Amino acid sequence: MNIDPPMRLLMSFQQHFPDLTPDWIVQAPGRDMWVAAAFIDQPTFTVGVADLDARVTFNYRSAKTRTTVFNRPLPGWARYPAGVLLALRDEGMETTGLQAELAGGEPRGPRYDHALGIAIAALYYQAHQRPYTVEASSNWWSRCAENTWKWISMPKRNETRGLLNPLSGFYRTSIDTASPAV
Repeated sequence: MNIDPPMRLLMSFQQHFPDLTPDWIVQAPGRDMWVAAAFIDQPTFTVGVADLDARVTFNYRSAKTRTTVFNRPLPGWARYPAGVLLALRDEGMETTGLQAELAGGEPRGPRYDHALGIAIAALYYQAHQRPYTVEASSNWWSRCAENTWKWISMPKRNETRGLLNPLSGFYRTSIDTASPAV
């Protein structure tokens, strides 16, 4: 297996996590996106993107509400990785915490954001020793991406008074017996 990650990925990981060495360096299947990561014993996920010079820290609970651990909104680029981590947890691939840096040559935009999520998923599949290929897992990637997209584009619960399950793909409003004001 030929591993040739971008040098800026390794330099950025070392700069932002100087006390750690990457446990994993993984390329997203079918994408020009890489992740260098170390699993940690703290219940937080710090994800950085060398190409954007940006990073964010969240946990499972804050990811459900699309916020950081500091109760700030997740940046748009971080919503796919956060949504994928929630989906992976539901698939039984939960970890305590993660320090990760991503970099790649994908064009900026939706494909770039999606590739960030695919890289995180590939990392977890390898770390949990589960096989994956682009062809065999395309259904999972598509379902996860679709549900994640629905999750990141829906209003938050406090904006709708409804019940929001970010990964089920369904949105149900609560039963409201009061008649609307006219």
